[in-house]
Amino acid sequence: MMRTTLRVLLLKIARSVLGAALTSDGRQAGSTLRLPGVQRASVTMATAHDVAAYILKQRGPMTAMKLQKLVYYAQAWHLVRADKALFDDVIQAWAAGPVVKSLYVSHRGKYTLSPGDIAGNADALDPSERRSVDVVLGYYGNRTAEQLSELTHSEQPWINARNGLGPMERGERVIDPTEMMDYYTAFAREQRERAQSERR
Repeated sequence: MMRTTLRVLLLKIARSVLGAALTSDGRQAGSTLRLPGVQRASVTMATAHDVAAYILKQRGPMTAMKLQKLVYYAQAWHLVRADKALFDDVIQAWAAGPVVKSLYVSHRGKYTLSPGDIAGNADALDPSERRSVDVVLGYYGNRTAEQLSELTHSEQPWINARNGLGPMERGERVIDPTEMMDYYTAFAREQRERAQSERR
């Protein structure tokens, strides 16, 4: 039941984030692939702290674990939607799910975070970046930290990064942004094709 609900959730996200037509490889038509982590010309890229500050500004207090998972999904779906990273900070595959270590260091020891607790600039996100985060908040924002962690544990980017580690074993392996883009793009394409076949 939980897995079915999560699959429906991902389908809705894929449809919402990918409002534009997709090319045969699942990427948005008319977009150019930019390597994740490469800064945009003449514009400073947002940081994970900026994204976290924006999320807290929009949603108010939440657990640190939930914030970490929302930051992860914001990065994942922005990679799909914009073919570029939302931020450069590295995401690691910890036992409880994806974690931006640089963000973790800034909130270590705090269970609940409120607006102003993260030293980021919520206004640093451009309109396209805010749209990606808003879509993620619309679909994932009412989930608990535990539900979001369980969801990430069922998806290949985290699974592959944790390969060879025990369920609760500590690890700081990096989740590859290119793998994130490929996984969520393929998922979005699969959902689009399924929706098209259902219309026939």
